[in-house]
Amino acid sequence: MSICDSADVLSVIRIIKIVITIIKIAVPIILILSLLLNYMSAVKSNDDNLLAAANKSAIPKLTAAILVFFIPTFVNILADVVSFNSDSYSNCISNANSEHISELIVNDAKIYLSLAKKTLTRADYNIAVSKVKKIKDDSEREKYSAELKEIEEEIKKKEEERKKREEQSNMGGSLEEVGDIPLGVSGSVENVLGVVYYNQCDKRWGNIKYDSGGATLCSSSCGYTSFAMIAAGLNNDMTINPYTVIKHMRNIKDGELTHRGYGAAPWGEIANNSKIAKYNLSVQKISRSQVESSLNAGKPVLILVPGHYMVLSKSSAGNVVLLDPFTGWGSKSKKSGEYRSVSDIEKIYGAISAAAAYSRK
Repeated sequence: MSICDSADVLSVIRIIKIVITIIKIAVPIILILSLLLNYMSAVKSNDDNLLAAANKSAIPKLTAAILVFFIPTFVNILADVVSFNSDSYSNCISNANSEHISELIVNDAKIYLSLAKKTLTRADYNIAVSKVKKIKDDSEREKYSAELKEIEEEIKKKEEERKKREEQSNMGGSLEEVGDIPLGVSGSVENVLGVVYYNQCDKRWGNIKYDSGGATLCSSSCGYTSFAMIAAGLNNDMTINPYTVIKHMRNIKDGELTHRGYGAAPWGEIANNSKIAKYNLSVQKISRSQVESSLNAGKPVLILVPGHYMVLSKSSAGNVVLLDPFTGWGSKSKKSGEYRSVSDIEKIYGAISAAAAYSRK
């Protein structure tokens, strides 16, 4: 997205435009009035010296008034001549109006409403709420507020279901089983690349909040948890877990929060060689067509499907092993375990949009 497509940026530019317009009108008027007052005073007193002084100041004041009035125009012309991207500059100026800004605010709200509907996480919901609040039109804001209420109800249902599962776990009750791993519990999935299995909702860290936007490990840490599986497995070091990874990646200590407003892990952290150097690993971003060859080369692969990070490894039988940090994510058909091919996983989870292969240095 261009910087000139940001409602916040255009709002600032609009204020600057208003201030400049006031200055370009007010300053020349003040200068001309000052000149008139000088002449009136000279005429009234019939003082030749005052009249001479008024004449002497007339040209500088009139020149200054003209310059102040036309400087914004000169700046625009100069920017169009010099700038290699004058269209972008012109768009910023022309689009900095209340109608276009309102349109961008509404579009922004729609994007985050759609994301909140998809993920049903508190973090994304809170961002959507803040975006909807910025809508100025009352009827339109009420319409999207109604959608927010529906999303919040779905989130509450999801949270209640999770709470029931946690209560069952604490009471030793039955849980949805995924292979040998109960939902919300870390464990082991047989794979020849040594990747361990971590669940982002594990009661040891699932309820820990790590961002001021409301993100907890259970709600939002699939990316960090997926990387932790690989880092802990390849280093044979179970002190590496989802929360220690988050603290390292976000540079926080126990109990501290980041202020990003979201919990998701960007590729710039979990697939960045400088960021993962601490774990004695190297990473290479790969295409979808390179996933199988990377697995065959002994490299576990971190993948991104719509809205979710997961890990791929290999079984002793040569099949693909899926390690989903949120077991049962979205549907009972979505489970960690052994699959015949990556394509079989995509049929259930959706197409892989990004991937990265890891290895020990």
